Order: sequence, then structure tokens, then C-alpha cells
Amino acid sequence: MLRSIGLPELLVIAAVSVLFVVRPFWIILKRVGMNPWLSILVLLPFANLIVFHRLAYSKWPKYPI
Repeated sequence: MLRSIGLPELLVIAAVSVLFVVRPFWIILKRVGMNPWLSILVLLPFANLIVFHRLAYSKWPKYPI
């Protein structure tokens, strides 16, 4: 018999989803030389645009502008 998803299952799904979104940005920001804690802002709707903007217009160590 099928049952609905409860709170524990939703928490596990949310944690895995956060890992798939935040972890890659953490690694990218760390390699670029920026503060990796900015990757948490990717979860917020308009704050992620700030992260993308800073990432796009910052000087990368390997590819200087």
C-alpha cells in the first residue's frame, strides 16, 4: 500500500538536494580564491544572482582578464 512522504523522508531529500547544489559551488568558489561560504547564498532566490555576478566578474587565478 502506498503512503505519503513524511517529514523524515522530506528532510533526507532536502539534505541531498542541498548537497548537490551547494557542494559544487563550494569547490568552484574555493578554487577561484573566493570565500566558499558564499555558496550557501545559492539557495536563496535573489542572493544566488549576487554569487553568479561576483563569480563572473572576479579575477580568476588561472584566467586573468
